[in-house]
Amino acid sequence: MCDTFVALSQATTDGSVIFGKNSDRPYSEIQNITYYPHDEHKETEIQCTYIKIPQVEETNAVLLSQPYWMFGAEMGANEHGVVIGNEAVWTREPLGPPALLGMDLLRLALERSQTASNALETIVELLERYGQGGACAENDSSLNYHNSFLLADRSEAWVLETAGKWWVAERVKEPTRNISNNLSIRTDYDLAAAGLVDYAREKGFSETTKPFDFAKAFEINWRECSPYSREGIGRRILQDKAGNISPLTIMKLLRNCEAGICMHGGFRSTASMVSQLFSLEIDIHWMTGTPHPCKSMFKPITFPISSLTPYQPATNSPDQNSIWWAHTQLSETKPARLPNWEKKEMEIHSKIQSANDEQFKAISKQAFTIEQEKYLSLIQNSF
Repeated sequence: MCDTFVALSQATTDGSVIFGKNSDRPYSEIQNITYYPHDEHKETEIQCTYIKIPQVEETNAVLLSQPYWMFGAEMGANEHGVVIGNEAVWTREPLGPPALLGMDLLRLALERSQTASNALETIVELLERYGQGGACAENDSSLNYHNSFLLADRSEAWVLETAGKWWVAERVKEPTRNISNNLSIRTDYDLAAAGLVDYAREKGFSETTKPFDFAKAFEINWRECSPYSREGIGRRILQDKAGNISPLTIMKLLRNCEAGICMHGGFRSTASMVSQLFSLEIDIHWMTGTPHPCKSMFKPITFPISSLTPYQPATNSPDQNSIWWAHTQLSETKPARLPNWEKKEMEIHSKIQSANDEQFKAISKQAFTIEQEKYLSLIQNSF
């Protein structure tokens, strides 16, 4: 249960490409902001969540929003301005044995690709070679699914949807696009797995007398997207805002609790990310690293990354000095909004417009520090 959005340059206020995602995961699962630097590798294999695959000689620097127990990530960016978010989808294809998770595919694509189309090719190659499969939650072996992906870079975006090892891809042509746990590519696709249409018709998924419709053929209990669903509401908001979309617009969209885009309950919006990609400037990635964007602060990060200090990844052991655990403790004792982070985000957004690299690093560090100090102060005053 996730929602992923992209606004291409014609839809934004400044000609940038803006990407955003809420990662909806099991309530107790920790999701950390993690950074892996550009690296050269002597080892010949890499251990993913369940299987080993051959390692490449060199990998990109990547910034991830990563469930603490797995190799892969729910969303992330690399040093070349590629961003990816994945979604769970349920299809007619059988669930396979442990293989690559969709989150593994996402991380591997960021590490090995320099453009969105290159990342799509990387995912497809790995998917066809190794397949996808395995429990997608640490403590729930029944949570298995296939994946869709929204991939973007500084000039374009793609949607890639899969069913087992089968797949189709659509280059985003409209100013905005979003995906939300349903197959959404119909008859208008740009790329597809070899033999896909013949296979679907042999299985009886698609009528031979009609144009091939991937979503209708492969999704379990397929139906038209409701305008009142998360996907439908998100689509309408993006379309209505087209031409005036900024990072703050996407942050507000991700905080939409009424539509269920900001999800509460047994599955909750565990972490959120907004990326602004520029053709000639430094990309800016805003990440929460905490659950519920309606109660969280988006902090800006940019490449090159030397350190995420004072941010510290959380572990299973509660620690009030951890932003994750402090946020969780306060969220459970204070149901209403915590600090009014939107005002602070607007101030930061204004400051970074004219900041040089050194000033940006200072602003980013200050954002993490302000959040940590505020949480610790609230905890001390609550008990």
